[in-house]
Amino acid sequence: MLLDEYNENDREIITPEMTIDGKVSNFPAITISCFSDELLNSVLASLPHKEIVSISCTNGLNPVYEIFYKEKRCAIYRCPLANQTALGAMKNFFITAADV
Repeated sequence: MLLDEYNENDREIITPEMTIDGKVSNFPAITISCFSDELLNSVLASLPHKEIVSISCTNGLNPVYEIFYKEKRCAIYRCPLANQTALGAMKNFFITAADV
């Protein structure tokens, strides 16, 4: 493997945990990743919501909203479309969410 030729240490140089300021207390147990601005805006227009945190990614800050759907407390956000960016955003949720 190419990495083995240049780096015998397989320890990560930077991890997502190093870039997050801490967990959000009382984060909803259910998180909805929405890939469409139109759908997200429609949900936010039809349900009471509040911004609970913003997640940083390569495209800037993505607000995360708390909504209640069928009596369940959920978080919803617009997930970036690029595979690596979407994966990074999802990793940030696992690190940020207190109860996930």
